[in-house]
Amino acid sequence: MTELRVKHLFRSFAIVNFFISIVLLLFYQTLDISERISMAVVINLGYFMFYFFLSRLLPLQFKWIKNNSKLFIFQVHRKMMMLFIICLKLIAFLFLLGLIVISIVKREYEGLFALCVPVGIYLGATLGRLRILEIKS
Repeated sequence: MTELRVKHLFRSFAIVNFFISIVLLLFYQTLDISERISMAVVINLGYFMFYFFLSRLLPLQFKWIKNNSKLFIFQVHRKMMMLFIICLKLIAFLFLLGLIVISIVKREYEGLFALCVPVGIYLGATLGRLRILEIKS
């Protein structure tokens, strides 16, 4: 996956996330309006925060490690960072799967409104990985 493709997917899911929040605010009447507003804000913050945190801070941290370590330690850090990103992607997938299964089993379908949050984690980790691979050793 290329950086351009990840950014395109991020924008697409941001639009989906926006419409999910609008649907939550306007049509989900079982919650009070303040609960609906706070839920929509938390879902949007989670999506954008995880994406930007992972896509920007991981490469910044990696550049700092590169500039302040010896070559052998740098190679170890690179492998550890890639392992961390793989774990993040796995956690995002399990989080997504867990949201779907728990919402269906318990018949609490408001949990499905948060489906974009693990997508933000996955896309942020993917873009962070691509940016780390661009950094020359």
